[in-house]
Amino acid sequence: MALNITKSQKNTPLLTHQGYSYNFDVDGVDKKIWRCVLRKSRNCLGRVHTDADITTVISESKNHNHTPNSADCEKRELLANLKSTGKASTESTGGIVATAIEGLPVAVLGKLPPLASMKRTVQRARQETIQGALKNVSSRSELILPESFTKLKTGEQFLKFDSGNNNQRILIFSTLDNLAQLSSSKHWYADGTFKTSPSLFEQFFVIHGSLGEHVLPLVYILTPNRTRSTYDRALEAFASAFPASRQRVCFFFISHNASGARFNNCQTSCTNIPLLQTSP
Repeated sequence: MALNITKSQKNTPLLTHQGYSYNFDVDGVDKKIWRCVLRKSRNCLGRVHTDADITTVISESKNHNHTPNSADCEKRELLANLKSTGKASTESTGGIVATAIEGLPVAVLGKLPPLASMKRTVQRARQETIQGALKNVSSRSELILPESFTKLKTGEQFLKFDSGNNNQRILIFSTLDNLAQLSSSKHWYADGTFKTSPSLFEQFFVIHGSLGEHVLPLVYILTPNRTRSTYDRALEAFASAFPASRQRVCFFFISHNASGARFNNCQTSCTNIPLLQTSP
């Protein structure tokens, strides 16, 4: 039976055994050598030898200068699992943290960092995944999105449109539920931002809908530039991504008429005139 192995905060192998935590040290002959995580901070000489497959403890040094602490071990495991879950799951950061801490003993809860810190751990793990997917990609035409970026955990396609592997590439992300909410919204707001746009794209464009007292982001569009022709292409792509809908008015053209050529941080409200009307 395999021993309990996770990853440390520095992304190195971490072994927990009988209330102690060990960092991987070196490979021996047909074995692996692990040293107590408090080796540097408390000069602890505790050590464990496992077989090469990390299934069995071959020998164990009892030279710890501190007592075993299962709560500390569980805390380290939880923080390591937050990172791995953050990379693999599409659940919200708050949801991942809430699931991880549910049912934990009070002794473990008391050792955990603040909730905001644990959420940042999840966010950083996701950012590492994104950076890995974009590593060595220098142009939009080279970008290949992994499935985890294009589908929800339910299996629904989140990437609704991809104009193809070219430098004028446009990507549209949304869900069928978001479209339904957008169709029932009395007011639509279109807003583009540049600071949060991925480096390969010039603008991150978002369509919001008003639902009751709230305004929610419902459609996300990445564009290569801010020219009028690109906005026209984005509109055509938006329509093609939702073939069950038909256009009645175009907020893009409203914005063009108001600004002359491009959005440039505009905000457009379409009052009582839905952009899409679901066909019966």
